[in-house]
Amino acid sequence: MVGDYKLLKILDSLRTAVMDDGRVTLGETSVILRTIRPFVLKGEPGACELDALLQRVRSDGMVTDEESNQIAQLMDNLLSGRPRLADYVREIRDFPKPGVLFRDVTGILESGEGFNLALSEIAEALEGVSFDLVAAPESRGFIFGAAIAARFGKAFVPIRKPGKLPRRTISEDYDLEYGKATLHMHADAVIRGEKAVVVDDLLATGGTALAAARLVERLGGTVVKMVFPIELEGFGARKGLLKDYDVASLVKYPGK
Repeated sequence: MVGDYKLLKILDSLRTAVMDDGRVTLGETSVILRTIRPFVLKGEPGACELDALLQRVRSDGMVTDEESNQIAQLMDNLLSGRPRLADYVREIRDFPKPGVLFRDVTGILESGEGFNLALSEIAEALEGVSFDLVAAPESRGFIFGAAIAARFGKAFVPIRKPGKLPRRTISEDYDLEYGKATLHMHADAVIRGEKAVVVDDLLATGGTALAAARLVERLGGTVVKMVFPIELEGFGARKGLLKDYDVASLVKYPGK
């Protein structure tokens, strides 16, 4: 599943385009054929059936309405049953206080497949991004940030609560969705001119991410990307606190 992640994303995008347009163009059949080729070579029945139909369509030089519907259905069948990252996110009501619906990222971590899927999607979000280090706040940010740093062969910079780092630190106060807090970073963690990616488990108000970015910037670094497995769009962080940063998230929820 994880090795096929990019191909499945392409196929999902193609399926969405087909559903929106209501039909498949001859040009799209070529793209779909190339995308499903690895699944055909693995002998997946759905992929083989779709491949045969696409080959026939291209031989005929046209796509009928009935064939468009068949292609769309076979694409849907090929994608159905494959887990999506959102499937691993749990909803916990009244946590950490009454009235709050908490999106629990630990469901992703408790599944090897889910965790690898999250890392693959984060890695894709960083394609083409030049960076020297990954900075992440504790505690769940460590899990994703350190794994991504290792995947790219980059340095990892931990950002921690007061009293947790042994060497001299710099600190940044910030507001978060349920109160106030302070983050610390080693004063020598970033070399002037280095490019950093900030990774955390969830984006809400953006307070934590902004504090992390400011710590990096105070040491002369530049934050070139921020990536979050989960985003609560209702807090408006992209247009608010993080409006000056390049932000990517994997699963978006419209509310708070």
